[in-house]
Amino acid sequence: MKKTIYLIKTIVSFLILLVFVFAYLLIYHVNRSNKYINDFKHQKTVYYENKKIDNTIVELVKNDSLVTNNIIDKKYVSLLAKNPEDGKYTSYLYQYYSGKKIGIEKIFKSKDGYELFVNKTREMCNLKYPKFVCDDLMDNSDKSYEVFDNKINVYFNKTELLKDMNENYMVEINYVELIVDDKNILNFTFNLDTNYENPNVFKLDPNKPTIAFSFDDGPAPNTKEIVDHLSDYHFKATFFVVGNRLPNYGKYMKYAYDHGMEIGNHSYDHTNLAKLKNGKLAENINRSNNAIKEIIGVDAFIIRPPYGAINDYVKESLPNAFALWSVDTNDWLHRDSEYVKN
Repeated sequence: MKKTIYLIKTIVSFLILLVFVFAYLLIYHVNRSNKYINDFKHQKTVYYENKKIDNTIVELVKNDSLVTNNIIDKKYVSLLAKNPEDGKYTSYLYQYYSGKKIGIEKIFKSKDGYELFVNKTREMCNLKYPKFVCDDLMDNSDKSYEVFDNKINVYFNKTELLKDMNENYMVEINYVELIVDDKNILNFTFNLDTNYENPNVFKLDPNKPTIAFSFDDGPAPNTKEIVDHLSDYHFKATFFVVGNRLPNYGKYMKYAYDHGMEIGNHSYDHTNLAKLKNGKLAENINRSNNAIKEIIGVDAFIIRPPYGAINDYVKESLPNAFALWSVDTNDWLHRDSEYVKN
């Protein structure tokens, strides 16, 4: 009898031990599956069974700096971190199985493919930011990369020139921009966005101080050069044109208008509008406006009176808006570019 009771106790103890072991293993598995929680994005990270990658994730999560954690075609692991204190981005790109850390150029099939990516990055940057900003970012900034199955986001850390700027600089390179003539330049299976629209668009911040640039007395052959420089830096300006110059130089005014510049009326012959009476004022302005409209198809509603000469008679006689200035460069007087710039 005693042997039977002992055997039963042994079996029950063994079963209880098995339950505890099973419960422990279950809890351990759940905890391990949920071990790495990225509080920065409130999302579960991936446990790779690879110490090199895993240790990186552990450190980034510990510092609340992990932004994204992506697996690309089970070939690469892309991690992006952002320092909570200084906002600086750092990227980590690994081979999925070996855990070997690699550079961004390794995800491309050839050097030509990588160069296409670099050139496209500069192109997208110039669409989104002024040229001097992009030149500095491309040449002097440390870059970080966030790789997805349909795009690569490029983050630029601030340079000495841009250190006082508040915004973070980044551009998106969608694979639609990289796949030329259906030629695959990537080392992995990717997706193409069927409804792709380029997101790298310059946006004027209305909360920042703004300067309105204007140019008088044209158009002239150098109008095109001015427009090209303005376009490089995403600037728009108003060109107040003189009507009697349009027969010879109207194509330059059209070039300015086609590039998003505003066209204003600066009289037909640069006369002092305040001295015109008996219908000559309206005649002068209308003659100039008709010449403008014939070329660009719209009226020039805004007027800049030559010499800034305006009086109540001019204001009351014309239905237009008048634009003067708060800063006069006096370029006609000094003929010195450094003086005008200052």
